[in-house]
Amino acid sequence: MYLSEMINFNNSKNIIIQIEEKLNSNFDKLNKAIESDNEFFCENISLKKITNTFNIIKNENWNFKESEENIFYTSLGNIAVIYNGQPDIAMYMILKSIKTNNNLVLFNYINNHTSTKIILNIVNDVLKQNNSKLIISYKTYNKIEEIIEYKEFFNKYFCIGEIEKYKILKSKVDMQVIYNSYGTLNLYLDDKSDENTLREIDDYIFKNNIKLELYKHGIKEVIDNINKNANDYMLLIYSNDKEKIKTLIEKTNIKNIVINRNPFKNDYNIFIDDNEFFYKKNLYK
Repeated sequence: MYLSEMINFNNSKNIIIQIEEKLNSNFDKLNKAIESDNEFFCENISLKKITNTFNIIKNENWNFKESEENIFYTSLGNIAVIYNGQPDIAMYMILKSIKTNNNLVLFNYINNHTSTKIILNIVNDVLKQNNSKLIISYKTYNKIEEIIEYKEFFNKYFCIGEIEKYKILKSKVDMQVIYNSYGTLNLYLDDKSDENTLREIDDYIFKNNIKLELYKHGIKEVIDNINKNANDYMLLIYSNDKEKIKTLIEKTNIKNIVINRNPFKNDYNIFIDDNEFFYKKNLYK
């Protein structure tokens, strides 16, 4: 396995640690911005959700397989992220871009969060202090066509929880467009006995703008819809029917399945594989 000279994981880790420290030192300022964003956007953003992204990144794999002796990894270059504006998603993609040495533009519809602006200022200050050439920025847009106009500048698009925009981009640009359905939840429900937990789940979905696909009838509808629409982040099953649960596990193309418990306690975290941020080349010697 070989890494491009531009990819330096030790340096990336150091920069990420510095960003975390500077974020913590701006706790009050960021908290006030979050409160303002929550009021303006009617959301339930918390500083904990934003800072938790550092733990997610730190716990990811930072070592490539030694067995891949004839593989060469190089950064993509420039990536675009189309997302719903949530600062925790922005933070994750920023850290992921730093980890993999990619320039990043975050595209958010119409308005951007004040908290995201503060995060970007902190990130770019730390990058500047480390003489990094990485560019991390954001743009607002009114129509998806505005993003498509920039296609010559990007090596890959990421759409996070924005399935309709993903479909448009997929049909309009001649490059790879990655869809990640974080921010969505498939729920199969035929057992309502755990009323308190279901109420907690419903409250979280409402306050955090989670897009819910609710299924109460036959499991064929669940399987067909998930497999057809690439809504593959998570399936929550509330049922005591073991055969239905077994069939849903086996037949759905889904990344995460949670059974009869609240997924928002520990299980609902964004993840995108590092390989999506690299060109991977075979070397023959």
